[in-house]
Amino acid sequence: MNTEETTTHGDDSSEPARGSGRKWLVGGIGLVVAAAAVAGVLIAVNSGSDGDAVAAAGAPDGPKQFGFDGFGKLKPGMRKDEAVATGELGPAPVAVVTGCEDYSFAGGPLPDPVEIAKDAELEKSYQDARRKSDELNKAADVQPGKNAGAKQYAESAQRYADSAMAIAELKKIGEQQADRSAARIERSNAAGGVSFGGGVLRLLSAPPGITTPEGIGRESTVDQLLAAYQPKGLKLDSDGRYEMAVPGHPGWVADFDTKAGKVTNFLLRSTEIRCKQAS
Repeated sequence: MNTEETTTHGDDSSEPARGSGRKWLVGGIGLVVAAAAVAGVLIAVNSGSDGDAVAAAGAPDGPKQFGFDGFGKLKPGMRKDEAVATGELGPAPVAVVTGCEDYSFAGGPLPDPVEIAKDAELEKSYQDARRKSDELNKAADVQPGKNAGAKQYAESAQRYADSAMAIAELKKIGEQQADRSAARIERSNAAGGVSFGGGVLRLLSAPPGITTPEGIGRESTVDQLLAAYQPKGLKLDSDGRYEMAVPGHPGWVADFDTKAGKVTNFLLRSTEIRCKQAS
C-alpha cells in the first residue's frame, strides 16, 4: 500500500551526489521504485456532501461509508496511536517499507512474518548497495592529472568500471523492490487498508463492499463516478485514475482507479506526508 511505496525510495530520498553524467542511471532507479510506490499508494477516496462528516462515520443504523472525512473512526492525518486505539485496524503492520507502515482493517489479512523479513532484508541490501555505489562514484569522478601516465589512466578506467557495476547492482535491487511493492499493492488493493508515514496516517484505501455517501463503490461505472464527482472537481489524472482535492483537508486528494469502464478501488491520500527514509 505504500504508494509512494508507496514505495519505495521515491518519497524523500535524494540522489547520490556525483559529478559525472552517470547521475541519470541512479536517478532511473529512484524512478522505478517511486513508480511502484505511487502505484502502491493504492488510494482512492470518495466524495461527499455537506453532511460528509456524518456519512463518513456511518449512520447509526446504516452501513459504514467511505467519505471525505475518512472511514469510520479513521480520519485523514490522525496519529498512529490514535488510529490503532480505534480498534478498526489489524493487530500489527502487514508491511514495513522505508519507514511506512501499512495496516489492514480489523478482520483483514494478518501480517506474514516471512514476507516482512524479506522486505527488511531487501531494504538493507538496497541501502548497503547505495552506500557502496556512492563511494565508488565519488572515486570514479577523480580524473587523472594533466601529466598522468598509463598506470593512472588504467586505474581511472578500473574505478569507472567498478562504479558502473555498483550502479547496475543498485538498479537490480531497486527492480526487485519494485516487483515486491507491486505484489504488496495488489494484495492491499484487494482488502483495503491504511498507511502511516512518520507516525501519521497518510493513506486510506476503501475495502470491498464499501461505498461513498454518493453510492460510488467498486464496480460503479465511470459514468456514475463522473456524474457524482465531476461537478466537484474530479478530473482524469492519469490512465485510468481520476483525482480530486478533498474538501476540508488541504494537502489531501481522493483517487478513483478504473479499468474497463468501472471503478476498481478508491482511496484518500496525503500529498505531503511522506515515509521517513532510512539513513
